[in-house]
Amino acid sequence: MEGSSQVSPFNPGQLYAGGSTVTVDVDGTLVPVKIDAYYGPQPTRVGGQDAGPNDNLPLPIFATENGISGTHKKWSECTATEQKLAVYQAAKISKLRQDYAADLFHRLSWEKQLAELKAEM
Repeated sequence: MEGSSQVSPFNPGQLYAGGSTVTVDVDGTLVPVKIDAYYGPQPTRVGGQDAGPNDNLPLPIFATENGISGTHKKWSECTATEQKLAVYQAAKISKLRQDYAADLFHRLSWEKQLAELKAEM
């Protein structure tokens, strides 16, 4: 198509069409990410609980030639690259939440043990 002035039509990303769960490698840890067919990736809650119906990853606000439009792109309108990035972001968020919960649980159990030792004295 050299020299052609035709623009190819937009083809939205179909990597995660229909919704599913994928596993993403984040710094050597495999993190499952649930993908809603309409809203996109859903990071887990703190503690590793499954995402609820309102726990979708808010996609960024995209700019127009007049500045920020204030509207979010729909998951179905994202390119394959945008979908990959959103899934990876959701995986990183999920991992950070799981790490935070594990650290919190560890600190709470340590504080409980310390309190029990003090009580024995």
